[in-house]
Amino acid sequence: FDSYVPREGEKVELSVDIPDHVPLSASCVVPRKPVVSNSSFDTMTVGDEYYSYVATFVNVWLHDDPDVDNYYMLEVFLRFYNADSSGYIVSPHWFTIDDMALVDPMDIESAVSGDYSVSCRRFLFDDRNINGKEHLIRVMLDDYWPNGGILKLSALTRDEYLYLRTVESAQNNDDFLSEPV
Repeated sequence: FDSYVPREGEKVELSVDIPDHVPLSASCVVPRKPVVSNSSFDTMTVGDEYYSYVATFVNVWLHDDPDVDNYYMLEVFLRFYNADSSGYIVSPHWFTIDDMALVDPMDIESAVSGDYSVSCRRFLFDDRNINGKEHLIRVMLDDYWPNGGILKLSALTRDEYLYLRTVESAQNNDDFLSEPV
């Protein structure tokens, strides 16, 4: 079982039957990997007359599968040199995404203000506004990547997506009744 790696589209089932307890089971279909048709990066000076800095922009062209409801997670990791250890470490990094098509349409604050930028370490989104299209995702980092980095775009199952959204709401105190289950 240690070497088992599920394949895309494969249904994975888990059942547990313990004497004197109710049997439990769960299943899911492993989602397809996101299809990225192109990527690039550039730098630009951003800010105003009082404060400006050079930001890195990473551009990823996601080609969404029109036949499936897709759920995604975007994360950024940067490599930093750690003087206390034997070399580089990889660490999650804050980034900003400003994309009306990807920000949750139920985000009333964004809808009212017209500001759809989100700063986060993990960005969850679904394909309801980009279904079946190629969509440019532009991620801004407040600094440059002197030692390299990783932009990780993952496909999620619907249950995984909903669970992580609930965790996010609980952590951000967006909904005091939410509790991850």
